[in-house]
Amino acid sequence: MNYLTNDQILSVTELNKSKALFRDVIEANTGYLIIKEDKSNFRHRLIYNKLNEACLRLIGKSVRAGVDKRINGSSLALEKVLASELKKIGCIILGRSIAGYPDITFAINGDNSNTICYVEVKSTGKKDPEDEKRRGFYASGELKKIVDDGLHFSVAFKVTPITEVSDQFDSFNMIRKEGRFIINKYIIMDLYNFEVDLKCEWNAPTQELYGKRQNQLCRTTIF
Repeated sequence: MNYLTNDQILSVTELNKSKALFRDVIEANTGYLIIKEDKSNFRHRLIYNKLNEACLRLIGKSVRAGVDKRINGSSLALEKVLASELKKIGCIILGRSIAGYPDITFAINGDNSNTICYVEVKSTGKKDPEDEKRRGFYASGELKKIVDDGLHFSVAFKVTPITEVSDQFDSFNMIRKEGRFIINKYIIMDLYNFEVDLKCEWNAPTQELYGKRQNQLCRTTIF
């Protein structure tokens, strides 16, 4: 196996926390362009209006969180209900159901221009999504879900656990029992001018960490 040299490791590490425009990252990795949303473009306005309508239909709705009942773990549930609402108002959901950016790819049914919109779905428990300080956006790998030039939007939903609108039960127990939340607010962002940081990370599968017998110092079984 050919390992990186010390100089190569240093050159990669020096890029850590480097900034780039997300549109340049997309183009470099896929060859496709992020198109800037143009308010004077009829197709762009149509796409935006459909996304906004789908989001608006979710305000005040109670959504089941699924397996992950944390506030910041509710994005998957939101992704599913948003895709469902888009279908109800004449949109087609495109692409494969695989992990990674973006969460949703859609077009408008009957639109011969083939304008595509890519949407990343996020959630927060903060009063205002823009106040959320934790790292909330990741794009890694080969970005295989991007198949053409298109608009790229991010939707951040402000959600409230069902416990916070009812004082009948202990908050922790209620979240575990019900696993539901209310959608209160949303923000739609155009990602054309979005800045991202490069986060270098060295990783390995668990099998590599524990599976090689020659590296094991101890192997004990109690039961």
